[in-house]
Amino acid sequence: MDKWTILFDLDDTLVMTHEIEKLREQACKNGEWKEVYASFNETYLKVQTKQIIRLIKTSQHGYRIGVVTSSPRSYAEKLLAYHRLDITVLSAFHDTKKKKPFPDPIIYAMSILDSVPNRTIYVGDKLDDVQASLSSGCIPFFFDKSGYQNARHSSLDSSSPSDRLIERRGAKRFSSWEGFYGHLDETVSQIKESHKKIKTEKNDKKPNSTFFSEYGLQNLKKRKDLEEEGYDVFFHDIYYPPNDRDGISERDKYISELIYSRKTYDNLKKNYQKPAKQLLPEIESWLNPAISLLIIPTPSRNTEKSETGESMITDLLCDRNLNFLSGTNYLKRVEEVPRYSYYKTHLKTIRFNAPKTAYNVVILDNVVSTGGTMKACIDRVKEAGAKSVIGLAVAKTRGRDGN
Repeated sequence: MDKWTILFDLDDTLVMTHEIEKLREQACKNGEWKEVYASFNETYLKVQTKQIIRLIKTSQHGYRIGVVTSSPRSYAEKLLAYHRLDITVLSAFHDTKKKKPFPDPIIYAMSILDSVPNRTIYVGDKLDDVQASLSSGCIPFFFDKSGYQNARHSSLDSSSPSDRLIERRGAKRFSSWEGFYGHLDETVSQIKESHKKIKTEKNDKKPNSTFFSEYGLQNLKKRKDLEEEGYDVFFHDIYYPPNDRDGISERDKYISELIYSRKTYDNLKKNYQKPAKQLLPEIESWLNPAISLLIIPTPSRNTEKSETGESMITDLLCDRNLNFLSGTNYLKRVEEVPRYSYYKTHLKTIRFNAPKTAYNVVILDNVVSTGGTMKACIDRVKEAGAKSVIGLAVAKTRGRDGN
């Protein structure tokens, strides 16, 4: 799939609507939008907005285009029509349960356009837009309207914490449509070159290069017993014991506590940020950062509303890598099961709680013992249309033969 997609936030990105912001807020509360529609004359387009839309549509790259907004559909459609912006694909307030900064609205728009994250750019003017873009695996473009000149090359040393976060997360920052198009051309060219390089590295001789880096291909091992049953499940020669942690280093002790933990999100965030950040570079070195991957942690055995070490690792991992999409909570446990349950028990109690997916998927678990949970998760995700699914254990595991 060679085509690129560009998705725009609506208010104060594509159309400048700050003059009617209070009216919009009131309308959201009371449901009366007539006064908002009557005030469209107070909204405006920044210089070259129409030209840039036309340029994108006629580009040799064949861009697809859409709007992702937290505003109601009727308002968005009327505002676009008022300014004669011919954009028909729209992800609006009522289309998804979760709103930005969650990735759901962007993922919904991509599904309509049949887009892939590593060839999708999301343009917005707030930190929530950047976060939603990264969570969906897209490339974030940040429209800075604060008066920076030459934003493409500007220093952010004196910027706010939010601005520094935007910079750290790799968002392309611009203050004019000219700057946007410069970033666009640069980004598309760079990624096309990286994809050409990958294709020329004889990946056809390395069946798992879709998922793994050169280091991962050389150092990860496959569970042979599960391979005989038709499942690709990998692990590294790192062993973090689940119970008796005496004799291991302080670093490994805390990492062990993290990957086996079942806590509230606040508890995880408070106590395990440091070991998570120590472990992330190790896992990152296994995976191929140039390929779009959906990473889904396995669900806990119980149905309590608690987070897992794997879910925290997944979120942090995807936050740091533009091509990785977090699938935390995509797999749900609908009924509690005892330890070492059989595959059929796991299959009966696990549901795929997300839209159909055509991604390459990594199922992430702390360890894989009998393999029942992992096999059930892989089968559930395959049912949802995934291109290819593998299992990946954070820690070294023991097979059924005890090795």
